[in-house]
Amino acid sequence: MEKVILIVEDNKTIALYQSHKLKEKGLKSVIAQDFLETRKLCDTHKDKIALAIVDINLPKCGTCALDYLIQKDIPSIAMTGSFHLDLRDAILEKPIIDYIILENDPKLETLVALVGRILNNHHTKVLIVDDSKTSRQRLHELLKYQNFTIYEAQNSIEALKLVRRHNDIKLAFIDYEMPGDNGVELTKVIRKKFSRMEIAVFAISIHTHPLITVEFLKAGANDFITKPYIREEVNARIAVNLDMIALYKEVRHEKEERLSIQKRLEAIEGK
Repeated sequence: MEKVILIVEDNKTIALYQSHKLKEKGLKSVIAQDFLETRKLCDTHKDKIALAIVDINLPKCGTCALDYLIQKDIPSIAMTGSFHLDLRDAILEKPIIDYIILENDPKLETLVALVGRILNNHHTKVLIVDDSKTSRQRLHELLKYQNFTIYEAQNSIEALKLVRRHNDIKLAFIDYEMPGDNGVELTKVIRKKFSRMEIAVFAISIHTHPLITVEFLKAGANDFITKPYIREEVNARIAVNLDMIALYKEVRHEKEERLSIQKRLEAIEGK
């Protein structure tokens, strides 16, 4: 089934520009200019809508389209023309993918990159290791709309079983303190088999003492995130590390290609 991106935008010029930029990346989109058209397109396309890019300042509507799409469980990126602190805080309380300000992204590079990442994230496996069920659920909810495949473990033993079973896990969020357990030691074990460019380890803790951060980073963590989680911070750190992993994979592939070509040339010259 071909997936489509739903664009909800009352400004036709902006909507068509968004659609054009998505089309350049091989992505199909449909446009709604108001709440009524949003509902109609949701009914028409139903399960075909992969995600929505939603203007949160629709005339006589405001965030009604975004709220409707959230209710329909359609992953949504909130868009606004300019920065408004109160509006931003209100929007980020909603279960959305992310919040993008058009004046900060006039060429839509951030938006298009985010859409591409979200659509590809179903190939990305994430591991959450935390003894607190509440903490695991909070992070799971935060990551859910990023379209990841998520696994959970409450201790190192469960975590290592999952890592062995799924050796293509790309992100691991590891709590510092677990009863009879230690996130630093788990990180060291993971690093014996996987490099920072194969699994990005995010150390998580309620504590902010610099020594904890240093301890985790020396053990091989890519990054450190404190609780309670801030959505924008977590999303930004994830994006940076996934981009690094993708770049590493691309460079490694190119290197292997060059070596393969070199070997073939050497074989031909040796004949």
